[in-house]
Amino acid sequence: MRSMREYHRFLRGMVAWSGFRTVILPFKLAARLGGESRYSLKKMVGLSMDAIFSFSLVPLFIAISVGVGFLCLALIEVLYVLSFWVTGNTSRLAPGWSSLMFMLLLVGGSLMVFMGFLGITWATSSRRSNAASILHHPPQTGCPGRGETAAGGR
Repeated sequence: MRSMREYHRFLRGMVAWSGFRTVILPFKLAARLGGESRYSLKKMVGLSMDAIFSFSLVPLFIAISVGVGFLCLALIEVLYVLSFWVTGNTSRLAPGWSSLMFMLLLVGGSLMVFMGFLGITWATSSRRSNAASILHHPPQTGCPGRGETAAGGR
């Protein structure tokens, strides 16, 4: 784990990614001896964001999908406006509204698709092999600490 060049070190994700076997250990939390936790809501949200974005490409695929959706809406907007031009009902269009919506959808969708692909390119070039933990340590199911095997039986 020392060789991983991570800027935001999400230790729980790094341990799980490196393939170490995990076991659930039940315990009872003792009452706090004094004071209150100084781990603020902002820090907890930051930790959850690191967990979501550090080891998953799903948020990037969601961004690309939303961007493609915006581009499709821009195309539908163009077809809608062209239908008014073809039928000669341009007086029913609000001046400037159609062009504004088209440009917002086009630019917003293009930026989301571009940033999603840029993020995927960066993530795949970060020298972190997605198959490293699978090759050295096959995925475990069940809870080996409770007498279950990796296949899930007893």
